[in-house]
Amino acid sequence: MERPTPADVATVAGGFLSALSIPLFILGYYDLGVRVLFAGYGFDVVDGWLARRYGSREDGFFLDRAYDRLSQVVAPGVLLLAWAPQDRLSAILYSFYFAGFAAVAYYRLVRRGVRSLAYFNGLPLFAHAAVILAAYISGWPPSPLLLYTMLAASSLPIPYYRRRAGSGNPSPATLGRLALVALLALAPYDNMLVETLAYAVIAAIIAYLALGPVLAWRELGGRTT
Repeated sequence: MERPTPADVATVAGGFLSALSIPLFILGYYDLGVRVLFAGYGFDVVDGWLARRYGSREDGFFLDRAYDRLSQVVAPGVLLLAWAPQDRLSAILYSFYFAGFAAVAYYRLVRRGVRSLAYFNGLPLFAHAAVILAAYISGWPPSPLLLYTMLAASSLPIPYYRRRAGSGNPSPATLGRLALVALLALAPYDNMLVETLAYAVIAAIIAYLALGPVLAWRELGGRTT
């Protein structure tokens, strides 16, 4: 049996924290659950760097993708259903969105349509998690129109730009993402700075929703692989 690599250990630790957030959401401990989930995202940031620096097992990539579904789909979806609905109609809309989101995430797990690291095949799943969590932090339930637009973009084979993965020492992007998730895991949410950051995240995702394919086509020179 192969020994687990440092990247595998980080992946499992992040998956454990993501799983732990789910019962917290169900029980109504939303703030605590969100902070635990952000701590899990910190391990998710670290495991990619560890895999590039120290290597990983052959099944490490699938393991990472499987736990990503837990942290980026299931946990945010449970938070959405537990916290966001204000009436029966919104509960129905959020429920159908989550069902569609989970179906798309499962399909993309078992059938990866793109092997290139230059782009995503459709809007990446983390964009949904970012909008749901930012909406919670800002105190405003996410717009069903935005969620369904994102779901359509994740369902279609549209190339979306992604930053090319580096190797060796942690990149500024890695350190920046670690700093961001640490802030969101520890900072109080009832202050203007964090709320403004949450609105900025939602605005950035909306911009990426529109401009991501344009950047991908520029990166690919007008062709896909």
